[in-house]
Amino acid sequence: MFTLNEGSQNSSVSILRDTPITSPTPRPTEVSSSVATTSERSRHVPAYVMGSSIQFEPLLKPAHAALLLGIHAKSLVKMARCQEVPGLRLGKHWRFRASDLNTYVTNKLNSACQPA
Repeated sequence: MFTLNEGSQNSSVSILRDTPITSPTPRPTEVSSSVATTSERSRHVPAYVMGSSIQFEPLLKPAHAALLLGIHAKSLVKMARCQEVPGLRLGKHWRFRASDLNTYVTNKLNSACQPA
């Protein structure tokens, strides 16, 4: 806080030294309004998700999934379009689960069509 020292001829500025410099502390009402309560959060999240720890298996892009199978990515997408390989279409993008691909390969190896 600055005050003008009117007693001097050049009107110099002096700093008041008896006022402590502190940061303003928020009032309790300000703090509680900025923190979301459990009831406010439950409005945005369904009840069955609130207490559970759901973990999703990561989805693989066609290039990574094709590396697992040893084929080209475009071949894998063609196979997924024909529903020969399990895949998920999210918008215009294809995604694959490694566990689904593993099950697919296991079933193919155990089928009667495979040569011995």
